[in-house]
Amino acid sequence: DIDKSKRMKKELLDVELLVEDGKIVIFKLNNDKEFSVKFISNSIKNYGFTKEEFENKKLNFINLIYEEDLNIVRVAINAALKKDLPDFTFVCRAKNAANEIKWISCRTILIKNHSGEVIYFYGYINDITKIKVSEEDLKLEVASEVKKNREKDRLLIQQSKLAAMGELTGSIAHQWRQP
Repeated sequence: DIDKSKRMKKELLDVELLVEDGKIVIFKLNNDKEFSVKFISNSIKNYGFTKEEFENKKLNFINLIYEEDLNIVRVAINAALKKDLPDFTFVCRAKNAANEIKWISCRTILIKNHSGEVIYFYGYINDITKIKVSEEDLKLEVASEVKKNREKDRLLIQQSKLAAMGELTGSIAHQWRQP
């Protein structure tokens, strides 16, 4: 177990070097009520926080999650625990240190002890804010185009009605002139 622990620490350091300046945050959380942080990569600085704030227990994982999305995270974790899943993924909003909202995708694996109890959650957070903003912009653009098309359809129907009324008026006028 000691060798395994040393290998795991070395692997974590290797991964840390890979993601240190990237947008991906690697974490290892304790399976407790607040999901306290056992390890978090330096790339948490992209959210305005320091690694020390988490490792010194000033902040925990729940502090990152936007309040309205806490239920999404809790449901995902509880479902993974109840169904004994090896991993799970969720998408939610997170807050940075300036209380700005970012969209994140989180993939997590469950680490169990020798008796099969989940003791850690090990995973990563990926900032997908640009993707979500693009999706929202696309939705707005599609809605705008649909509205324009409906307006055109309404105009065509109105013109069709007016043309039919014109033909009818012409027929009536013809009948009056030549009964």
